[in-house]
Amino acid sequence: MDMKDLTIARDHAVRSAAQYPQRVQGFMEHLFLYERMTGQAPEDWAHRNYYGVVIDLAPPPRYGALILPEGYDEMERGQCFHNAWKLVCEDPSLIYCEGYAQAGFFPMEHAWVETPDGEIVDPTWTGLEGRYEEALYYGVRFTPEFTLRNSLRTGWTSILQGDNTDKGANHILRYGLQTNDDGIVTDYKEHP
Repeated sequence: MDMKDLTIARDHAVRSAAQYPQRVQGFMEHLFLYERMTGQAPEDWAHRNYYGVVIDLAPPPRYGALILPEGYDEMERGQCFHNAWKLVCEDPSLIYCEGYAQAGFFPMEHAWVETPDGEIVDPTWTGLEGRYEEALYYGVRFTPEFTLRNSLRTGWTSILQGDNTDKGANHILRYGLQTNDDGIVTDYKEHP
C-alpha cells in the first residue's frame, strides 16, 4: 500500500467518528452497561471495576484505520497485549494503550499503541481490514516507563489484567493511577 492509500484510509477513519455518532454512542452504552453489571469493588476504592478505570481515565473514543503504517509488521492475532507491549519495548517513543476496541459487533478488551503524534498502530487487528475499514478505540494511555515497570512488577504484559493477580493486588482499583498533563498514566497512586 502506498502513502496516498494510507492517508485516504486514515482520513476516512477520522471522518467516521463524526459521521457515525450513533456507533460511538452505542459503543459507550455497551461499556457503561458492562461497568454497571460487573462486580463492584468496596466503596473506598478508587475505581469500582476495570471498566470504570477506562471510563475515568481514557480520552474520548476515536477511530483508527486497520492499516499498518510503513515500518510496522502484522503480529499474532489473539496476542494484542503482548504485541503492544513488545512494540513499546522496541520503540520507547510509543505509548501503550489498553482498554476496549470494536471492529465488529461489540467492544472487546484490547491493546494497541499510539505514535508520538497520536496515530493508532494496531498490529494485531491489521488483517481485519478486508472485513472492516476501521475500528473504534477507547483506552487508557500509559508511558513506556510505567508499562515496563508494571510488567516487571506483575509478570503480565496486560496492565489492567495483571492488576487482578496476586502480584498486582488490585493496586489500580484500590488506589488509582497518576497521569501527566496529557492524560497519560505515569505511575501508581500511593496508598495513604
